Amino acid sequence: MVYFSKSKTGLLLEERLQPWPKLFWGNDMVMSSEQLSRWLKNRIRVKAAKFVAVLGLEVSIREGPPSDMRGWLSNQIPDRREWLSNHVQSIEVVTSENVLEVGPGSWAVPRDHFVAGGANYVSVDPSPDGKPTLVGSHKDISKFGIQFDTILVFETLEHVAETSELTSEIYANLKPGGRVFASVPFKYHLHGEDYGDYYRFTRQGLRFVMREFELVEIYSLGEEIFPKAYFLEATKAS
Repeated sequence: MVYFSKSKTGLLLEERLQPWPKLFWGNDMVMSSEQLSRWLKNRIRVKAAKFVAVLGLEVSIREGPPSDMRGWLSNQIPDRREWLSNHVQSIEVVTSENVLEVGPGSWAVPRDHFVAGGANYVSVDPSPDGKPTLVGSHKDISKFGIQFDTILVFETLEHVAETSELTSEIYANLKPGGRVFASVPFKYHLHGEDYGDYYRFTRQGLRFVMREFELVEIYSLGEEIFPKAYFLEATKAS
C-alpha cells in the first residue's frame, strides 16, 4: 500500500493528477501501489522502497497493508457516537420549543442538550428501560396532542420495518417550518435483532423515505462511497 499524509505533498499530487478516486480516513489518503502506478503511468515507477521521488517530492511507500488493516482504519475515523454527539450538540435550541425524540433508548445526549437549552422535551420508545415520556411506538406520537417544532430520530429508522409509516407520522406531527434531525448507521454490524434490524439506508434511500419534506441535507462519516453512518437534517414546508 502507499500511504501519504494529506499535507503539502498530497495536495500537490492531488492538484496535478486530477481526476482520481479519493479514499480518505482522517487526514490520510490510502491507495494501492497498483492504483498509484496506473494513475501516474510513466511519471514514476513504484518500487518496494521506503521513499521514491514523485514530482520532486517524497512519498512514504509500504508494500502490503498493515498487519491489522481493520484496526488501522478504525483508528483513522472518529467514533460514530462521538461524531453523532458533536452533530447533536451543534443543533440550535429554541427556548420553549416542543421537541420529540423517537426511540432514544438509553442515550441521553439529545435529551440533555435540548433540556439544557430550555426546550420542552418529550420522548416515545417501545422500551421502558430509558424512561421515555411515553412507552409506545411511532403510532402513538399523536397521543401527545401537540405538533412539534423539532423531532429527533437517532439510530432508529433502521429498526422500524414500516419506515414510511414512521416518516409520515413525523410529518403529520411536525409544525409547518419544523425541523427533523435523524441518523442511521451504514457500515455497521447486525444489532438489536430482538426488536428488529431491518435496513442500512443509502443517501438515496434516506431521500426517498424523507420525500415528503422540503429540504433534506445529508452528512456522512468516513469515506463517501462506504461511510460508517449518515446524519440528516430536514424541514417541513411552511
